[in-house]
Amino acid sequence: MYAGVLRQGERVKVRRERAIGIRYPIEEITILLSMLLVQGVFIYATGDFSPSDLAAFFAFLVILQQALRDYKLISRSSLRIFEELPRLEAVAGLFSDEGKFIVTSGHKTFEGLDHEIAVRGLSFRYAQGPEALHDLNATFAAGKVTAVVGSSGAGKTTLVDLLARFYDCEPGTILIDGTDIREYSLPSLHSRMAMVSQDVWLLNRSLRDNLTFGLPTAVPDAELVGALADVELDDFLRDLPDGLDTEVGDRGVRLSGGQRQRIALARALLRDPDIIILDEATSALDSVIEQGVAEAIKRRLDGRTLIVIAHRLSTIREADHILVLEGGRIVERGTWRELIERGKAFYELYRAQSETEQAVRA
Repeated sequence: MYAGVLRQGERVKVRRERAIGIRYPIEEITILLSMLLVQGVFIYATGDFSPSDLAAFFAFLVILQQALRDYKLISRSSLRIFEELPRLEAVAGLFSDEGKFIVTSGHKTFEGLDHEIAVRGLSFRYAQGPEALHDLNATFAAGKVTAVVGSSGAGKTTLVDLLARFYDCEPGTILIDGTDIREYSLPSLHSRMAMVSQDVWLLNRSLRDNLTFGLPTAVPDAELVGALADVELDDFLRDLPDGLDTEVGDRGVRLSGGQRQRIALARALLRDPDIIILDEATSALDSVIEQGVAEAIKRRLDGRTLIVIAHRLSTIREADHILVLEGGRIVERGTWRELIERGKAFYELYRAQSETEQAVRA
């Protein structure tokens, strides 16, 4: 399939070069014949054309033919410009704010979460799309673990993206210790916050570079190794040919999905954030490794504010508070035991997942 695409591209390029190669001789011949025709008609119509006039005309044609070389260069350059114009427009669009939704940075410095993140009447819709969140009210207590669960499309990722200010919200709908989140500067907010999602982006650099990317100071190798051990990657590290200096490839192509997620988790642990958001950050891990990683996160981030979008509901048994979303609304909230005993939306999610897991094991 890939070879077929390459052959098709080669054929297109050959046709293009052939068309360009034949274009300029045809243009020269056409212009010269047109000039001869015009002059012939003029001679025939006037009947008064001396040999000296004829010689001057031929001299003009010679000069014109020489000038066609410059015309050819200009024509080729214009063709090249038109070919590159779409690429130039794409690059220029990166530096333009026109048509883009810009998240503005506030003037206050975020120095850490002391009490809570409060969500008050939060509604949100993407451009030209349906409402993703509707009138949400919730509290994320400082130093506690809050889990957000729900079916696909319920609005879980949208909610945490708004908490991280990847998108902007209405004034007064998200408050950090009573202050509108929009009043904090983005650099100070993001420096005290870490987010790990199920889609992990890694640099085409070494493992060390990916772990320390964005950190303000150098990190000792012992600390890097400790963070990798916490996410069950110590055996993996020992097998690498160059250890921490091993290249991981573009977007971590040399690693498995689970390894990429655990490297992203180790990177978040090294930042020692006040607030950490895990958006199905262990979805590519098996149950045994996931349990070990969850225990390491709880140990390393004890006393920190943890917001978890759970892939497997069994991993959030110890959460201090659970929010259940359906259709962009919070339909239930409480602890694991309270929600199970209530036997409503959360219980149905848990029962459906348990039945699926039992069927897979069978």
